[in-house]
Amino acid sequence: MQGVKTYYQSKAGTILVGSENKWWKKSYIGDYISIAILAIAGGLIALLVPPYHRYLPPNDLTVRFPERPDIIPAWLLIIFALVLPILVFVVFQFHHKSKHDLHHAVLGLLASFCLALFVTSALKSLAGRYRPDYWYNPNKNYDSRSSFPSGHSSTSFSGLGFLSCYFSGKLHIFSRHTGGTLPRALLAFSPITISFFIAVSRTMDYHHNFDDIIAGGLLGAICAFFCYFLYYPSLFHVDSHLPKLATVTLRETEADSVGANQPLTPPSP
Repeated sequence: MQGVKTYYQSKAGTILVGSENKWWKKSYIGDYISIAILAIAGGLIALLVPPYHRYLPPNDLTVRFPERPDIIPAWLLIIFALVLPILVFVVFQFHHKSKHDLHHAVLGLLASFCLALFVTSALKSLAGRYRPDYWYNPNKNYDSRSSFPSGHSSTSFSGLGFLSCYFSGKLHIFSRHTGGTLPRALLAFSPITISFFIAVSRTMDYHHNFDDIIAGGLLGAICAFFCYFLYYPSLFHVDSHLPKLATVTLRETEADSVGANQPLTPPSP
């Protein structure tokens, strides 16, 4: 059965924003397969590939910090990096009501998360850097030689950085036509702020050095930006709130000919 199509006036022209039965495309299968491969490969590297055994001077004081429990445990990190963004995406759908947007948001988030996981795991094994609490860690296993880069930093920035991009697009923070006000900009920046706190906490419990969290943060942010722009247009675009491939421009009209978001009659085929 043919889905109900919805048209509205965007700032660029008349836009087809959805067909309820046609939001899925077969090309997405390749995306999900790629995400699964990244997740499995990243997990296997972290569990099975031993980190490089780097020479450790016997009098090295940089690995003699006391052992402390995680300030941000792994389960809480997952809530911040994955669960919280998905909940925000769902809440936005009460206003947008777009399967395309929800799908693209979740797909982009998973891609960012799994890409960061894979690259972080590979770099940890390659670098083999000792954690600051290595000397007093009773379990000198693979994890005790996986300080660089910080997984908490890369994970938090990959998820919350993506969420900041999502906020920025939906609220038109950088749009030349609407402009961004400070309250909206602060809302968009707030997820990144949480990432900074998570990253710094890893130096407070002596699990990472500062350069570890800087590298992890940059890695996660790059993954977030890269994957966001795979599924959404530029944050400077007038229709930055719309996902890619969910819209088809049917005809160009003057922006002031019809009010924004006003329903239009579908164009003749």
